Amino acid sequence: MSPIAPLDPADLDASRKAAMPAQGPLLPDCWRAQALLTPYGDSKSPLANYDQIVVADVTCDNRTAPSYMRVSLYLTESLQYFDFWFSGSSWRWLISTPGGPITGSYGPFDTTLSVPGPDLIASRGGRYGNTWPIMGTMTDGWVLPTPSAGGSPDHGSWYSFTQSGELFRIFTFDSDNPVRLPILGAYYLANLPAFSAQEPDEETLAFARALANGSAPSEAAELSNPLVTQEDLQGALASPLVSHTCTVEQIQAVIPGLVPTPSAPLPVWTDKTYILGWTIGTDFIPYRTLVYYWYTYGRQDSYFQGLGLEPGQGTYAAMQATCLHSDHADPSQDYSDFPQYLFVNGDWTPQCCDGNLPGVGVPRPDFVKATGGEIAASITGNPAFGLGPDETLNLIRCPFQRGAGEEALFWVWFTGEQVGVLFTEANFLNSTDHSLQLIDYELFQRDADNVTESVFHDPCPSLPVCPSSSALARRRSWRRVIGPRAVNPGV
Repeated sequence: MSPIAPLDPADLDASRKAAMPAQGPLLPDCWRAQALLTPYGDSKSPLANYDQIVVADVTCDNRTAPSYMRVSLYLTESLQYFDFWFSGSSWRWLISTPGGPITGSYGPFDTTLSVPGPDLIASRGGRYGNTWPIMGTMTDGWVLPTPSAGGSPDHGSWYSFTQSGELFRIFTFDSDNPVRLPILGAYYLANLPAFSAQEPDEETLAFARALANGSAPSEAAELSNPLVTQEDLQGALASPLVSHTCTVEQIQAVIPGLVPTPSAPLPVWTDKTYILGWTIGTDFIPYRTLVYYWYTYGRQDSYFQGLGLEPGQGTYAAMQATCLHSDHADPSQDYSDFPQYLFVNGDWTPQCCDGNLPGVGVPRPDFVKATGGEIAASITGNPAFGLGPDETLNLIRCPFQRGAGEEALFWVWFTGEQVGVLFTEANFLNSTDHSLQLIDYELFQRDADNVTESVFHDPCPSLPVCPSSSALARRRSWRRVIGPRAVNPGV
């Protein structure tokens, strides 16, 4: 039995049921949003710096037939501006400047994308996952199941809403944009710090009217790009039909406080670190997550309550752990175990173990620097990101070569005071080959005094091996380790 105290499943289920909204969320008929778009890793992109963060200004209007969606994009490092229009089963490349008029367009071009209607969540079979805080904002998480070939879906795209009903974040697990949401569904994460029922600006309304009456100027172009995935979009941005330069000030008018590639120190974990959070994986509930880290002691134990042996069938009465062991004097002795627990007769009882995995031990406290991490952008004083007037959030990317032409991006979000906010691994190629995708930190405690020898336990030496369908064993086991990624101490 683990000496830690995960929650009683009955308590978690009861709190989940109590928090469940009476009905699924509805989008306004007409809305405006500003978005921060975080890319998947994708070394095959033709865009020179594909891993830069992108800012979007979005308008959606379902009051007319056909409905339309306008998405204006700002590349935060290239300082380029692009403008797109979606309606029916086609899209157009708008000719415009930041804040200026629409003077024409190229297109229309065919696509399978569709403008989201007010009933987006219900129409896609959305399921309530749970309620948990994201960057200090309490949110209701809804998952839209991803269709699977030859079986039931075991995961999906997550849409988080504030408890007053505003869309707050979109997390698209699959890189093929299964919801077919224009632009916002092409990126790994779309954080929406501003979302409201709002009329389009006059320029957008005027272009919609001109399209409706056939008077909108249009340029001919040959282009067979459906603009569905990040790869499609980045291919278009690398060879644009039209673009315009933009300034950091124009980007900050969309996302206040954002600074591209600032100069700031990279975060370092303290020798003892304790984390409480929520992890999204291959299930329709988020996993309650506990992490105990003690570097000099050579241990990190992480517990994911809700993660079971069968993907898509997780319950809070099942729990999987990762037990990382390191011998700093002899890194060849590093290894990891993955015990599985069930809640039986009022107690957490270990059942089996995926282990042991040699060569994967406790990550270094400076794992961000060790993996070549760099700050892609910072945001200061923006309350939508949980920040006070003088507080800063650093968005850090850590590239990782996976082999065979694949490159993952680990995104690590830390405050300027080095308190963790988010950790995730974003892969465009084989995006679903790991079952733990993203953790939102609810509590990140540095120099944690509750991390003692008594909290570490590994039942694996006395357990049988788990079935091959185990959630942690069925793919690449070493990549199950959430926050931070397993990096050998000598790296």
